[in-house]
Amino acid sequence: PVQVPSPTLSPTTPLSPTPTPSPMPITELVIEAVLLDRTWLRVRVDGDPALEGLFDAGETFTWQGQVIEIRTGNAGGMRLTINGEDLGVLGERGEVQHWVFQVEGGRVIRVTPTPTPTPAP
Repeated sequence: PVQVPSPTLSPTTPLSPTPTPSPMPITELVIEAVLLDRTWLRVRVDGDPALEGLFDAGETFTWQGQVIEIRTGNAGGMRLTINGEDLGVLGERGEVQHWVFQVEGGRVIRVTPTPTPTPAP
């Protein structure tokens, strides 16, 4: 049998591991919604109304901003992508959902919306 010599490092051979690139901090949200089914949507971007209505399957919407709030009457009828990351559908067909996404500390976070109190009669 032939023996293959194992490589040896001399004391002067520097060991430089390949640096892992650190992800760039996120400065803005880019959310794409693809409708898979007829879906009611209300969207606010940075506090301003961006979209509201009943939309058909096959429609695609894109929003950009620091804070994006999405309310839907059919969570299973919509697929979301945030800054290139496919989140898939975020609920069941016919399920009402409310999501708030924002940029904080260079990353995307999902905030639990604060319920709006209903005034007492």
